[in-house]
Amino acid sequence: MPKHELKISAECRDDPSCTYKGKAIAIDITVTNSGPESIGFPLAYIQRRGPVIGLSDESGNITRSIRINLAPFALGKEYTEIKPGQSVTFDGIIPSTEIMEFGKEDLDIVARIRAAVNIKISGNPEPYLYDDSTFLRIRKPNSEE
Repeated sequence: MPKHELKISAECRDDPSCTYKGKAIAIDITVTNSGPESIGFPLAYIQRRGPVIGLSDESGNITRSIRINLAPFALGKEYTEIKPGQSVTFDGIIPSTEIMEFGKEDLDIVARIRAAVNIKISGNPEPYLYDDSTFLRIRKPNSEE
């Protein structure tokens, strides 16, 4: 299955500009099926485990990975159907403590949000590894604000 048939996107909840205001940043992650076949996606598993989130500064000198939660292996085999044209949404959190590791001045970091899970394609008994990422840029508010 071509990777583009399932597409991951993300946005900061209640703040499309993803401005860091001294608190954890909640993100909404959406996986959309743009292909012609239904896809089984382990939604309960990724909701429990969380997405893989990596942070890096603009220069790439500092990188951090946010810890994921343990999830029962069996949940990875429970699939939520995503029909063609439909989406599923789950959330993630970027803790303030992780963001503060990049310093307080001139905050400009990139968050890579990744979903790497086995999916089921309609009519195919074997799982398929879905591994896709999207990016968000997090900045400190402008001094004029």
